[in-house]
Amino acid sequence: MAFACNIAWLLLVSLLQQVFSIEFAPVVDTTNGPVRGLTVTLPTGHAVRRYMGIPFAKAERFKAPVDPTPWTSTRDAFVNGKMCPQDLTEYMEQFTTNDMSEDCLNLDMFVPNNTAAGAMKSVMVWIYGGAFVSGANRLYDGSVISGEGDVIVVVVNYRVGIFGFLATGKNGVTGNYGMLDQVKSLQWVRGNINKFGGDAGKVTIFGESAGGASVGLLMLSPLANGLFRSAIPQSGNAAGHWVASEYSYAAKVASAFGKASGCTDLDNIVKCLEPKNFTQILDAAKAIPVIGDGHISPVIDGNFLPDSPITLLKEGKFNKVDVMIGTTNDDGTVFLPPSSPQRTNADRGAGSANYHSALSLPTANQSNETTAAIIYRYTNWANVNDPAGNRSVSLRMYINMMTDAMFTAPAALSASGFLAKGCATYLYEFEHRGALGFDGHPIPSWQRAYHGAEIQFLFGMALVSNVTDPVEANFTRDVIQRWTNFAKSGNPNNPDQPSFAWPAYDAGSQHYLRLKPSPSSAQHLRADHMAFWNVLIPELIASERSTVVPPACPPRSGATHDVAPIRMVLLWFIILAFMLSK
Repeated sequence: MAFACNIAWLLLVSLLQQVFSIEFAPVVDTTNGPVRGLTVTLPTGHAVRRYMGIPFAKAERFKAPVDPTPWTSTRDAFVNGKMCPQDLTEYMEQFTTNDMSEDCLNLDMFVPNNTAAGAMKSVMVWIYGGAFVSGANRLYDGSVISGEGDVIVVVVNYRVGIFGFLATGKNGVTGNYGMLDQVKSLQWVRGNINKFGGDAGKVTIFGESAGGASVGLLMLSPLANGLFRSAIPQSGNAAGHWVASEYSYAAKVASAFGKASGCTDLDNIVKCLEPKNFTQILDAAKAIPVIGDGHISPVIDGNFLPDSPITLLKEGKFNKVDVMIGTTNDDGTVFLPPSSPQRTNADRGAGSANYHSALSLPTANQSNETTAAIIYRYTNWANVNDPAGNRSVSLRMYINMMTDAMFTAPAALSASGFLAKGCATYLYEFEHRGALGFDGHPIPSWQRAYHGAEIQFLFGMALVSNVTDPVEANFTRDVIQRWTNFAKSGNPNNPDQPSFAWPAYDAGSQHYLRLKPSPSSAQHLRADHMAFWNVLIPELIASERSTVVPPACPPRSGATHDVAPIRMVLLWFIILAFMLSK
């Protein structure tokens, strides 16, 4: 999630160091005022116009964005705008508070230099990830995508963390400010992209991790209807249980923040925060965990998000657009930072008790029976007495579980939901490790394609850095071409390369692409694991919620009925029925 910022920073540095020449780009008269950019020539030979830090809206604290203040003199759009306020202590140490401002709603635009007025080029709008608590458009230079793919790339800022998602459901503190920022940016693109040579009717939104989840939420939001034609959620989508919460949950997050900030009255929390500057608010927000129970997220507000994502998906209440959705085959490694308890328990062979504890963490709010089913599914039964005794086995089991539960199963569920309502759908699993991990260091032998691994290829790092491996360079071009082909036509295949075709996802075969230097197609992505998460676990949870034991006679005062044994029996009947149906 937030770890993607590291590889994005490496990408940005490599791009900045490899610009061959710079000259002024044409002045463009936007609806808010004229802007002048720079034209840069890359090592690839492509020339791209960059317009940086263009204001698309004005952020008002804990309110929906409004139109920016217009200007009349030509604005030099040469450098990045300010980042939105966020904690810099762990993943963004290269920046300081001087790089941040609450007035942060700006976007960067990358336009092929051959773009003439009225060219009507396809447009790709990138939404960054970072667990909804970090990220910035300045980390992502879209020059290579723009040059190689002949598309216009827009990278937008949106508010994150407490500034983007504080919600109580009371007194107008409705949350989702970061999501409303994204909607506002798409409205700006619709009203201005033709001035840069783009086609407002050919907009694709794409993003990774929380950015992918944002793409999925925009598909579900009536406020975003008509603002884009296609969507690419990468390693994150709206069906993940971590993506959106009820107001009751959001109020608990707000309460923890309020206690840390000295603003404990949730009915008046915004007024209490008024005199505080953003650094004071950020300090208090450290009381909120980045991931796990108590993390901050978008909320089901009845406006941007009318209902739970799963309900909207099942009922077909979403914007019907072309979809290309996927994950990496080791997305779950994002939950293994070097110092985490999960890493300690799962990676170091700490014994079955600690191993089971690690497996239980993602389901802390579920019943013991649900947790038991998950442990059953992800236990190495060949070494049942001590499943954590073998380090490589225990680590692989844990990563597989997190990858399946948090990323792959929601992606498969979403793909089927989109297809069922007539959306052209393509599914992929990214399998290429690459040479470097998210921290710029060599990848350990046990790790496959980590969370965010596709970013360095999508943004063209191998084409503008010192990477000399032709396999990496060719694969980079292949990834860029598939993404931009999809943006142009709704089909990621290249008609000039008919030797390999990526088949569309269908209900019968459920085709997907194994995305690697030598790609191949396959069917039914981890079908048994997907059924476990998308069929068995929901049925089990539903049975737990509906289990009621009626008393034989009126109970004595204080008497209780233990339903745990009945739940356990139901658990094993459900598991047995599930296994027999396969």
